Amino acid sequence: MDLNQLYFDHQISLMRADHARNNCVRNVHLDTAAISAQHIELYQRARNAPAHLGWEICYRSSDQPRPSERMPRIKTMQ
Repeated sequence: MDLNQLYFDHQISLMRADHARNNCVRNVHLDTAAISAQHIELYQRARNAPAHLGWEICYRSSDQPRPSERMPRIKTMQ
C-alpha cells in the first residue's frame, strides 16, 4: 500500500472520530486510526525511517490496549 494512502486513511479516521455522534462510533474511528498508525509505523520501520518512532507513540500512548491486541489480526503490508 502507498504511504500517502496510509496517511490519508489515518487523517480521515481522525476527522470522522472528531465528528462522531456518540462514543461508540468515535471509538471505532479511533481504533481505525490506530491501526493506520500501526501500518505507517511498520512501513517506515521496514525502511529504517526514524519517523516510525512517532507513529509508535500514536497507538501506544493510550491506556487502552493496542487495536491488534483486541481485534482480529489484519493482513499486514509486505
